[in-house]
Amino acid sequence: MTAAARAAALLFVALAACSPAPAELADSADAALRAGNYGDARSLAERGLDAAGHEADEPTRWTLNRVRLEALAGTGEGAAVEEELDGLAAIFPMRIDSSLWVRLGRAALDGGHLAAAITLIEAGQARYPDEAGKFEQVLLDVQAAAEASHDDESLRRLSQNPYLGRH
Repeated sequence: MTAAARAAALLFVALAACSPAPAELADSADAALRAGNYGDARSLAERGLDAAGHEADEPTRWTLNRVRLEALAGTGEGAAVEEELDGLAAIFPMRIDSSLWVRLGRAALDGGHLAAAITLIEAGQARYPDEAGKFEQVLLDVQAAAEASHDDESLRRLSQNPYLGRH
């Protein structure tokens, strides 16, 4: 082994030893998400997922995926969230439920992305029609935000939602 190769190997080992564990990254990503730092939350969650592979425990892998999804929703990427949820449902079937869809709709709303919030809420309602009432409060909050910002397109979409206002 050449001196350069040895140095590179030592640097790699040193960097790996300094890298946070997936569980630490999950905690940091979740904290960034709670602080509304969607970009940081997504970046940390993706680093954690890369580091975890299939080696991390199920709760850590789920937290990293959930934070990444909420961060995507918070940045208005509702269609990407919906697509990824379909794939994650096979891996985490007990974790993908109506409450998660409500949470993702709320993240989009909190990020100021009304169209993404509506997309996620409507997709959740379509998947869980018997639990449509769970979506009502976030729908009402989206409606209030749309009215306050004079977002006619969001108001039009909401007026077509068959679940708004009924239990």
